Amino acid sequence: MSIQPGRVARARIVASGQLDLFDAEEKLVRNALKQGRKADRYGRLWHLGQVTYDGEHLYGRLGFDRTENADLWQNDIDDFENLPTKSGAAAPFVVRMVDLVVVYQPRRQAIRPISFVGALRSMLRMDAGDGWNVTALPGAGTSFDDWRQQVDQVTQIRFRLDQAPGPEGHPSRVASLLSETKPESAMISWRSEAGLDLGSDLMRDLMAQAESGAGEIVAFGRSTTMPDALRRWDSAVGDENVTTEVEVNETGEVDRATLLGELAKIGRLR
Repeated sequence: MSIQPGRVARARIVASGQLDLFDAEEKLVRNALKQGRKADRYGRLWHLGQVTYDGEHLYGRLGFDRTENADLWQNDIDDFENLPTKSGAAAPFVVRMVDLVVVYQPRRQAIRPISFVGALRSMLRMDAGDGWNVTALPGAGTSFDDWRQQVDQVTQIRFRLDQAPGPEGHPSRVASLLSETKPESAMISWRSEAGLDLGSDLMRDLMAQAESGAGEIVAFGRSTTMPDALRRWDSAVGDENVTTEVEVNETGEVDRATLLGELAKIGRLR
């Protein structure tokens, strides 16, 4: 059976504004990201696995485990039995200490970029304080119109509506129609590998809905300047996240050399 390729994503650790010395930032990051550190987030217990430091990069694995009940077959009774069982996933990552840029591997269906970033932020804030943050790169804020100019094709649009008010409460006709069944949430998706036409009244309606705060748009696109990368724009953060397709080992994990190679493609930010 062939192994599906993996993806790596990029982020940056943002130091507290109270620090202005690189040595102080590096010391705090190394102290915070220690092997065995734990953080509880939304029912998942996150752990930092083995952490190594080579003088320029800090390498580790950040993951979670949780206990769930499952119907498991028991040979001694020839029947299924509902028993507690553990599940989890881990994401390898590398931090370039000179500018605190992070490259990591989201795990399909288990660790999304937003989950990894949130867990890493929690680990840092335990020691470094609440002024520390973790943001996606580029991280400077990119409007949807600016993002469209940077991609050659937008291959997928997802629109999500949460806690919908009545039909009269929506600037978007689509959102108004979705809300007529009074759902707690609703999602609709458009996909075309040849590229979607975004100059329609529909897209303007949906963007207005997202800007109102009662909806979210996630767009995926590709560009010839980064042919192996999938670029993702999210209205919830007003920015994009770039993931790059890479080879993985037999366990589905990206190795350290590959992470370092992807990190080297990112110019130093200071």
